[in-house]
Amino acid sequence: MPSLKPALVEELAQLEWLKNHRHIIITGPTGTGKTTLASALANTVITHGIAAFHCRFKTLILNLAAAERDRRAAIFKRKVEKVPLLIIDDWGTAPLSVTERHSLFELIEKRDQNSSLLITSQFAVVEWHDAFGDATVADSTLDRIVHSAHKIALKGESIRKLLGLKGGSK
Repeated sequence: MPSLKPALVEELAQLEWLKNHRHIIITGPTGTGKTTLASALANTVITHGIAAFHCRFKTLILNLAAAERDRRAAIFKRKVEKVPLLIIDDWGTAPLSVTERHSLFELIEKRDQNSSLLITSQFAVVEWHDAFGDATVADSTLDRIVHSAHKIALKGESIRKLLGLKGGSK
């Protein structure tokens, strides 16, 4: 993660962002270490005795939309509404339906001002708006996240590619 500044990681490891109910947004191309960094920060949170929950964006969206009709999904929804740190991996990988965007907005609104998010995405924050398909809901949802978030933009080649085998030989 050559584009990541060690001083920033050390600052975030102090968890003031979490205590102040702020968020972290990590963006960058595939393989640049977004999920690895999110996991390291989540491990720090957990070692301080604070609960965290990790889920992929699409899993979150499907479960939120199903929560009205499925008991297990409703339990999932209550869990993600209350956990101090919710990690959402691969934000924005699919456009949202009307039900999905409203479910996501309700979750973000419920968590606003009393918990934190750690979001990873291959897409720059300026591109997130498009996936909502509704400018008003996008504005309302993203306003609650983006303006109180530390933003980390990772750059560079895929770490998997750099560490991978050259030409399939040993």
